[in-house]
Amino acid sequence: AHCFQVARRFFGFNSSTGIDPTLDTGYAQTLRKLCPQPISQTARVPLDPVTPNSFDTQYYRDLLQNKGIFSSDAALVLDNRTKGIVQEYASNSPSFANHFPIAMIQMSKMGVLTGHQGEIRKICSVVNSS
Repeated sequence: AHCFQVARRFFGFNSSTGIDPTLDTGYAQTLRKLCPQPISQTARVPLDPVTPNSFDTQYYRDLLQNKGIFSSDAALVLDNRTKGIVQEYASNSPSFANHFPIAMIQMSKMGVLTGHQGEIRKICSVVNSS
């Protein structure tokens, strides 16, 4: 994740510490070191701080330890409708391995814009210039 996209969770959050209370404090301090101020537009941090180069279920274990980098990810453990799924994947790698390809196929059918209706962005957060 780009630091500028997530820095609000550990710098300047509306709390006495400036840290999002749903984020592990120790992890927030690590993120502050990885993304020092002023925040760079190009600096990045891994989505999974434990096994950043592996495709595994550590991400879900991170979420259960309040180490989700995006607030939307952290919300998965705060909502009773999704917390059980996070717990399942954190403790059951075969379950995740079975469900992941099915979810990817379902997402691929979600009405992707093609031709002149959409674009492949050069920078994900910025619409390409014409």
